[in-house]
Amino acid sequence: MGTAWRYRVIAEGSFGESAPSPQDTVTMADVLLSPPADLVATPLGLDSVRVDFQEPLDAPGSVEYSIERAPDVAGSPGAFAVVATGITALPHDITTGHTPNTRYHYRAKPTAAGLADGPYSRVRDAMTLVSQPQSVTAEQDFTGCNEVPKAYRVDLAWSNANANGDQRTDVGTEWEYRTELGAWQSAGTLPAGATSGTITVVDQTADVRGRYIGAGSGDWVQRTVLVECPL
Repeated sequence: MGTAWRYRVIAEGSFGESAPSPQDTVTMADVLLSPPADLVATPLGLDSVRVDFQEPLDAPGSVEYSIERAPDVAGSPGAFAVVATGITALPHDITTGHTPNTRYHYRAKPTAAGLADGPYSRVRDAMTLVSQPQSVTAEQDFTGCNEVPKAYRVDLAWSNANANGDQRTDVGTEWEYRTELGAWQSAGTLPAGATSGTITVVDQTADVRGRYIGAGSGDWVQRTVLVECPL
């Protein structure tokens, strides 16, 4: 749809006008859609990202939006693909097709019946949240060796952040320990949002491991720590 304009050229001079040139036709859209502004992509979980932006003030009432996503390729967007269409309410959550702890790029554009699609917004990236504790350290708490009876404890520290610094705070962590020849035993849980804590184990503990609790937990993260008290 749009308005068709026909053009031709006539030369003028002291001898009068020339015959008209052949016509050419150009069709212009009745309304030019403006791009969405201030697009923001925010990670919500392991497989969900929220996309929000400002609708242009001159957007017609019939305008809808589509969102496209691209994988990250060495810090730049790869090939974009449409992941949502017909959007009329914001923000919009994209809840499929993601891998945990992975960067993606997003852009949006306006569409309206009978009009040419508008230009894309600026591209913004987001990184999904982590599926397992990051940078876990485990060290024996030797103060327990001075207690009667002796207490065997391990101080833990880890990060819940992805490479963008977005924190996972929705679930706590569970921890286990084992001796060199023993089976894994529960050492309890630590609350959501925690990035450190102390667990109680037994003499000659050789390994500890932790993971997020509940849905979306990834594999165990294991660390070796020899727990024993000097004689």
